[in-house]
Amino acid sequence: MVVFVQPFEDSSETYLVDVGFGGTGLVRPIPLVSGQKSEVMGVGPTEFHRLIKEPFPHSSLGQGVWNLEVQHVSLGETRLSTKAPWKRMFAFCEQEFFYEDCVAASATVTRGHPLFTQNILCIRFLLEDQSPESNLYRIVMYGNEAKARRNGETKIFATFQTELDRVKALREIFDIQVDDASVKFVAGGLAQLK
Repeated sequence: MVVFVQPFEDSSETYLVDVGFGGTGLVRPIPLVSGQKSEVMGVGPTEFHRLIKEPFPHSSLGQGVWNLEVQHVSLGETRLSTKAPWKRMFAFCEQEFFYEDCVAASATVTRGHPLFTQNILCIRFLLEDQSPESNLYRIVMYGNEAKARRNGETKIFATFQTELDRVKALREIFDIQVDDASVKFVAGGLAQLK
């Protein structure tokens, strides 16, 4: 789900806020404008996002579709000098959606996509240090590993042999308070460690 925000009084300046895409998704608001003026840094100096508005394919009404794109550059490489490609993450339109639309979309994604039904996925964003200008980095739990991605480099942070290991990691790494008895909710299910 994306949210449009107009934070300034008496202004139609609009920003897109992503409330949970995760992965290499947005971690800060991005101006709702197409092209270079929309570019914002992701979690750190090796990740960037932008919006591109294009005509909606096959539309006889001339409707447009917005595409959120991500670019990963090498550490030490500048944003302007890189030849790294932009990769499309998802598309959205400016059409208003209602509660029923969100329920139907959620059911489609969570029931039909193995990413959400056959795995335990958790992402936490952390500051590299406590300064206001600090970059972010992410820790991702997926399957039997937690990986830290910082400045374009990914390192295995922890591995899990049992469901109890994962529950402890949810508490200790992700600060999610889950008790040990919660392993019963995964045991025998599609997301259980193999």
